[in-house]
Amino acid sequence: MPVVWPGPEDYEAYCAPVRGVPAPSESEFVGNVIAERGQQGLAVDAETVRRAIENSERPDYQPRGFFLTSEEQAELDACDSELPVRARALVSANGGAIGQIAWCWLNGLRGLRVSVKHDVEPCRALLNQELGSDRVIVTKARYAEQELHELQHRITQDVPELLQLGIDVCSSFPQETGVSVQFFGADRGRAMAQLGTPGSCTARELPDRVIVTLTVLAPQGFRTAVGGFNPSHATVEFAEPLGERVVIDAAENDERPSWTERRAGPRLSRHHADTASTTGRWLPPHGQ
Repeated sequence: MPVVWPGPEDYEAYCAPVRGVPAPSESEFVGNVIAERGQQGLAVDAETVRRAIENSERPDYQPRGFFLTSEEQAELDACDSELPVRARALVSANGGAIGQIAWCWLNGLRGLRVSVKHDVEPCRALLNQELGSDRVIVTKARYAEQELHELQHRITQDVPELLQLGIDVCSSFPQETGVSVQFFGADRGRAMAQLGTPGSCTARELPDRVIVTLTVLAPQGFRTAVGGFNPSHATVEFAEPLGERVVIDAAENDERPSWTERRAGPRLSRHHADTASTTGRWLPPHGQ
């Protein structure tokens, strides 16, 4: 009998027939276990993998779907679940800005990967001292966590406008290198132009002036703000303090006093200039 869908009720869902999937061969199964353990940073030598598979076959084994040796399982159970909270508090107290915190495995121990935007070395020394150098890896973050959350919020606000442009955003979430956006679009090229790299901001430093080149690739769309524009912002970091040097717009070779905005804090205020454009989309604040 043919399946009729939609059915009598609007909410009735269609369930496709279930087709059996052949079980993987032993070599394929072992290969999948090796790939999974490798992604987690666990040992993948033949003996360790064998022990992990045997351990996962125990009736009381947890967590299901993961392949850990008995020692790794005990380490997972005994690990301090408050480790991310402690790491975040230590970085904040040291004046750093968290990029991302993620659990990982380090030589058989449960640890953290912590990325920090500012003051990386002092934060690394503090985390190594307080949490143990064998349980934490500290790297430099491109964006601070707060910046990515603000950027994601701006994307959420633009969802209605993007829908008018034929781009249906279904989800977005922050990652260490930016905000990942999942969407449906009839014109993939146009959608990528809107959602992809929005532009760049570079500075050429000379003794008496700084020439800023601001490139914007994505139009703002239909909405307008006061004055007919919806401004976006980017920040470029100088190698030397700005001092009395003027900031020049490379597009028109004119001075832009309004582009020089001294920010709070004695160290940052001397090395940064905020630039504003009349168009553009989703330029991460303080991007470099």
